[in-house]
Amino acid sequence: MRILLITHYFPPLNKVGSLRMYHWAKYWALEGNDIFVITTQKYHFDGPLDLDLINPDKVIVNSIPYLPVLGKGKTSSKFEMGYNYHTPSSNTDLLKKFIRKCRRYIGSLFDIHDLWIRPATKSGLDLVRNYSIDVIVSSYGPPSTHIVASKIKKIHMKIPWIADYRDLWTFNNVTDAKAPFKWIENKIEFSTVGKYADAITTVSKPMADNLLSRFHKKTLVIENGFDPDEFSFSYHTEYQRFNNDFCNIVYAGTIYPGYRDPTSLFNTVLMLHKEGLLDSANFKIMFYGERSAYLEKLIKLKRVEKWVNIKGHINRKDILNVLRNSSALLFLDWCDSNDNGNITGKLFEYMASGRPILCIGNNRNSEASKIIEETGIGLSCGNDTGEIRKFILELLENGGWLGYCPNLEKISYYSRKNQAKRLLDYYQFLIQENR
Repeated sequence: MRILLITHYFPPLNKVGSLRMYHWAKYWALEGNDIFVITTQKYHFDGPLDLDLINPDKVIVNSIPYLPVLGKGKTSSKFEMGYNYHTPSSNTDLLKKFIRKCRRYIGSLFDIHDLWIRPATKSGLDLVRNYSIDVIVSSYGPPSTHIVASKIKKIHMKIPWIADYRDLWTFNNVTDAKAPFKWIENKIEFSTVGKYADAITTVSKPMADNLLSRFHKKTLVIENGFDPDEFSFSYHTEYQRFNNDFCNIVYAGTIYPGYRDPTSLFNTVLMLHKEGLLDSANFKIMFYGERSAYLEKLIKLKRVEKWVNIKGHINRKDILNVLRNSSALLFLDWCDSNDNGNITGKLFEYMASGRPILCIGNNRNSEASKIIEETGIGLSCGNDTGEIRKFILELLENGGWLGYCPNLEKISYYSRKNQAKRLLDYYQFLIQENR
């Protein structure tokens, strides 16, 4: 099978969204399929560019530049130096805050990656013509990926196109546009996915229900997952407790003000300190990922500097080691009562790390909470400081959380290797149906 994969998120961009597409491409290729990837040329503003993963021989990557001023086919080093992931930047934070505020009105419209549509479409049509592509798969976001796929599909109607959604487009929980922008955004989505896609895949049942009700397309849930090559289930066979002399809770990922909120954890730390049960010498909360001025302000506001460290961005190999060697992992569930289907890929890396998860958020019945409960890998506390308190005290008193009881069979379901095989079977079915 020859698969054309259209995605913005792909190595070397070190974002969790890159892993979903990379792992699919990897395991499809290892099954003997030819994978052609069309992705954006990566620039400094996209994020950390240090995701150094090796593509199998049957994965051919075409990085398409769309900003000629930055150089054709490569990124200028002077622009790389202008973006520092280890030093907090109030200007960068303010810019991001401004963009997010704008997105609450205009949604996904006027995205810089729209400039990529024309050259990417040309590249895709060339690949279809030269290699007789069997299946087209595109991954949202940004919208340009689905738009490119729809333009190729419009010309080659017999090739099945599967539109993958890591997030929703028109009803995105972060960039939910206001009228009239939402109407325009919805019209674009219907004129692309609604008109030309043969099937849809997405990361959770609530998202699948939303997309099915709107487009009436075949819709398959393929959750985010983990690469078994990067983890070992030996971590699960015997729970390794840590030294009671020191306890560290690790968070890895991005902080979204108002949506991923550690406030209840900080309140609990202060409560334990006032009770004389917490010593800053033997307890730390460590945040890894792109630095956030919002998080720094919150730490100072809550006066928890003695217990909380911001470590910043580190490479993938190092962060996986940090996860494995932590006392527990902090998962900040999405704080939006209208959206229970937002499940970041970070949850599944936590799952495979063999450490207990402390899940905090305003909905204890979210999809993420259900997965944590059914796999036996952690505790979902909502924002209940009493529950969080019990979890921390158990870590300190017992050298680990006694409720950790991983279900290996259910965990293996989220292996990207297994997911890739399920998708291949589904694609074969669509190919037969389109003939």
